[in-house]
Order: sequence, then structure tokens, then C-alpha cells
Amino acid sequence: MKMANDKNELQKSILKTLAYAEIFDFPLTSEETHRFLISGFSCSPEEIQRNLRDMRDMGELGEKEGYYFLEGKEEEIEERKKREIYSKEKLEKAKKITKYLKSIPFVKLIAVTGSLAVKNAKEEDDVDILIVTSAGRLWLTRLLVTTFLVLTNNYRRQKNIKNKICPNMYLDLNNLLVEPAFQNLFTAHEVAQIAPILNKEKTYERFIYENRWVKKYMGNMRWFGGYEGEEEKKRNAFWDTLEKLAFRFQYNLMKKKMTKEVVGEGFARFHPGDVSLKVLSEFAIRCKKWREEGEG
Repeated sequence: MKMANDKNELQKSILKTLAYAEIFDFPLTSEETHRFLISGFSCSPEEIQRNLRDMRDMGELGEKEGYYFLEGKEEEIEERKKREIYSKEKLEKAKKITKYLKSIPFVKLIAVTGSLAVKNAKEEDDVDILIVTSAGRLWLTRLLVTTFLVLTNNYRRQKNIKNKICPNMYLDLNNLLVEPAFQNLFTAHEVAQIAPILNKEKTYERFIYENRWVKKYMGNMRWFGGYEGEEEKKRNAFWDTLEKLAFRFQYNLMKKKMTKEVVGEGFARFHPGDVSLKVLSEFAIRCKKWREEGEG
């Protein structure tokens, strides 16, 4: 792995990392800056801490109560504290629901995603989760999960969002890798910050390993070796038939309403408000402004 050999290079990466976090009104601790560092190289937590202090002392960034932020963003600290309180309630909801969903034998991983994964959810937000299933059992699992959430009044609907469960991504064990078309900084950050609630058979570690491309964008990303290869799907005519029926039934229900959703036999990605392009565009604007100010 390439290491940072230039102090200025590391400091530029720190500024990029804080600028990205600023889009989400999210000042970072030293530990978070290290974890989410936007760079093609790795560095130690001590290097991050030392450079953050130096940059603070030079007036290049602000620091208060252990949170680091770009100039003029001190007020975001109080907002972050409020969101941590909102997030605590939502995480408890996710854990409670997981206690029931884990009884589905095909469920291998349930993880919180998005802003909630870093405890930065707004009061009105829903609870986004990723579910990984056994190979060839995704649509049976989704049918069972959706039925349970609907019957218990926990399913996210268009006009009923707050604290509702939104399983916005399903993957089976043979489809953990994010497709090259979606491999960008936004997706890398989303992968890096997911927070497992249920993790059977080291499925989380396998997911991270399969997506080790993330290290191109975030050099300090931890990954786990030894998880190569596809899962050998055990053939069972009865369950295979039910899986095909479940897929056809759900696909026919959703196809007339599909917009940006991406679905297949081993994956299903739903999100009513895909913000990736907006975030990446905003990040590019902020980086350009920062470079121009540095040259001025």
C-alpha cells in the first residue's frame, strides 16, 4: 500500500475529507478523519492527529471539543450532537427489528447504512438498512422481510418516513461486489461507513473484502483477507421454485413504478432519493474553491 511521504499531501487529503464531511454538516473527530481519509495512501492515526493539530494552530481549520471543521462551521457541532440523539432512537429501532428478522434462515447480514451508520441522522429520517442473503434466496427473503415490516407497521412508505425501516439494498452472497459503474467516492464512503447489526458467518468481512476497490479512494480502509470465491448454492428444487416465483411476483409489482432502481436475481437496490451525483458535484465545487483560495 502506498504511504504518505509528503506532509502537504496528507494535509490536502485532510482538507478534502473535512470538505466532504461538511456537505453532511458533520464535523469529524481525529479518529473519524483517519477512518474516512480521502486519499490513495494509508497513514497512521498518530499522523492524522499530529497534522490536525498543526493545521489548527496554523488557522487552516477549526477545532472545538475534539471535533475538527473547516473555517466558519463551528455551529455544526451542536447540530451533530442533536443528530446523535435522534440516531440513538433509530438505531434502537433497527436493533429491535433485527431481533425478529434474524430468525429468517437466509439472512446473513443486516447493517445500517447512510447517515444513520455514523449517527448523523436527522429527526425526520427513516432507517436505511442493507440485507445480505444466502445465494439464490434474495427474493424469498425480501418477501418475508417486507411482509413482516408491513404487518408490524414498520415499513417505509412515501408519506410515512420518520423512523420507518427502509431496506434499500439487498444482495446475495454471490453479488457483494459493487459494479464498476457505481465505484466512485460516494459509494466508497457508503461502503466504508456501514454498521453491522447482525453478522452471520463473517459476511460483513466478506463484503468489505469483495469491495476492496474502496481503498483507491480511502487509503485507510480496513479490509479482511481470505474471502474469495462464490458461495456454492445448494440445489433444492422446492426452494429454487419458490425463489423464482417470489422474484416474478415482486418484479411484476414494482416494474411499473421503477425509476432508478436496479434489480436482478441476486441484487436489488432501491432508494427514493439517490443523492450521489448531487454530493459528488458539490464536493467538486468545494475542492475547486479550496484550490483557488490556496492559490490566491
